[in-house]
Amino acid sequence: MPTANEGFLYISTDNPGQQFKYGRITDAKDIIICPGEIIKTVNIDGEMFQDIAPDIVGYAYGIKGTQVRIYWEPFQNSYNISTVTVIYPDITPIHLSQINFDLLDCRKCYYAIVTPEGNIILTYITWIQNPVLKLMDLSEELAFENHLDIFACSDPMSILTMDKHYIFFHRNGQPYEFRPLNFVPLQPHIK
Repeated sequence: MPTANEGFLYISTDNPGQQFKYGRITDAKDIIICPGEIIKTVNIDGEMFQDIAPDIVGYAYGIKGTQVRIYWEPFQNSYNISTVTVIYPDITPIHLSQINFDLLDCRKCYYAIVTPEGNIILTYITWIQNPVLKLMDLSEELAFENHLDIFACSDPMSILTMDKHYIFFHRNGQPYEFRPLNFVPLQPHIK
């Protein structure tokens, strides 16, 4: 049951390990307004990585910033940008001119990272009512100026070094994130 309330909407703080559940936004009738966060497996050990390596089909360089979701908010009749824990955050700086909202599909949720400089980088898209994980080519999404570049990967063991931040993608879309030991995620520009 959602536990945090912001106006007429509720944000789930339950199920932190379930795909698309933690941070899910619903209305008073429990209708999904926005799916929850995409759960990444972070810093798995080398043996586990060797086990999944044959099923890794892509990788991207990690980006420091704040993860957000962009979705149609029917109560305000406009698009909203939220984080996984706050429905109406104050995110500064952010350059909304990087998104052509006229090209967005109100049935979809757009996941992005806002960098400390305010750039918005599209990282994933899914249906609001039936969210699924799959590997996709984001470069064809014309509504966003910036996209996460996902590179083909036939030998992930040759790419992996512990001094760089990577996101590897399983053929089923599941992301596996590897961070160097000194990695500190950035969140300070959210108020």
